[in-house]
Amino acid sequence: MPRMNPGIKLSVVMLCIFVVAMFLQYRSALSLTEKDAVTHHHKVTTRPKIVFWARQHHSIDWKFDELLNGDGGCEVSFQRRDATAADALIFFAKSCSPDDLPQPHLRKANQVYIWFSHESPWTTGNYYGRKLTEYNDFFNWTMTYRTDSDVLAAMWPTPAMDYLLYRTGRVKDMVDTGLTTKAGLGLAQYREQITRLLKIKKDLVAWIASDCHITKGASKRLEAVRKLENTGLKLTKYGKCAGRPLSFNFTILFQTLSTYKFYLAFENSLHCTDYLTEKTIFNSFISGTVPVIHGPRRTDVEKILPRGSYIFVEDFQTPQYLTDYLSYLDRNDTAYIEYFKWWTDPGAQTFPRYGFNFGTQYMPRVASLPEYTHKDVQDDWLEYERFGLYHLCRRLRRGDHLNKTRSIPNLANWWYGSEPPECRN
Repeated sequence: MPRMNPGIKLSVVMLCIFVVAMFLQYRSALSLTEKDAVTHHHKVTTRPKIVFWARQHHSIDWKFDELLNGDGGCEVSFQRRDATAADALIFFAKSCSPDDLPQPHLRKANQVYIWFSHESPWTTGNYYGRKLTEYNDFFNWTMTYRTDSDVLAAMWPTPAMDYLLYRTGRVKDMVDTGLTTKAGLGLAQYREQITRLLKIKKDLVAWIASDCHITKGASKRLEAVRKLENTGLKLTKYGKCAGRPLSFNFTILFQTLSTYKFYLAFENSLHCTDYLTEKTIFNSFISGTVPVIHGPRRTDVEKILPRGSYIFVEDFQTPQYLTDYLSYLDRNDTAYIEYFKWWTDPGAQTFPRYGFNFGTQYMPRVASLPEYTHKDVQDDWLEYERFGLYHLCRRLRRGDHLNKTRSIPNLANWWYGSEPPECRN
């Protein structure tokens, strides 16, 4: 075998040394990068910070004993001075102004700006006059009741979050993914609870409304209710529209409504995507009544609510047909209890049901208080803020905001453009 030239041999040795050195340097740098990334990820997701920049006009009770650390595992601040240290900044739609936004140089990497609204597009655009065209490419995430929002802020009791995420196909956001396999009530439990429920049913239909004419949808809603009354429907009305206020005390409210078989869950907006509010979730389900739903589209209702748990107004050709059907159910307990068969479905044990897993046992510290003002009710009853905060906290703890590259190019188009004309005009 011919001998290698000493010069070539030296060059080969030097090249090998160089390659090995470069490889070790690369591995060292990679390990450092991975270590830093893990450290940073852990630091951000252990106790992420949420700051309200443009916020609602009442306080939020962030603490909730049944959830992680009593607060979801995040810090929440209402002080703008904390904005630079925030992982997420929230801009409440009604309070947000294009003249009152953070300076661009204060915006840091891996910090998400979130547009937050609980109102329908009709109310946002027509009543509050928000065009939203000033915010192109400003926000990173949306936070609304719509299921296509980045963060869900539905008017649901917070403990039922996993059920809604499960129903809408957002399983990766769930904490208890076992809901997809856990059965609901057993047959014996179901019969026992149905018997208890039927014993308290003494009245037919209830309706609460305080917005009679403020919005266009409210006027149409009132007109629809009057048409039902003209058919002879046995309806008991509460609220300002009826001149018969009903206490917001938990015990009084839920126990009053629980004696009715049906509740008119009529929204003040028509066919707005996923717009199901406290009228369905709280006034109906937590009170143990069957919601008679008018406002959202059937496809949205089917997507969100348990199967067979509601009556959809647009299924009936005339108000008289609806009244006749409710009267039939009133006379036929077997047909009526069909609307509670969903109690046996997977995941149903977390869905709000009066007297069983929610109702007056839901938040004892609130239920034990005397009369509640409207301001307080929004803090603790209509949980759209807290529900959204907990879902946001889950996403931040998971690190979804890290290395973000996405912004919403046209918020107005997302919020208004995807809706039918009757929701916008």
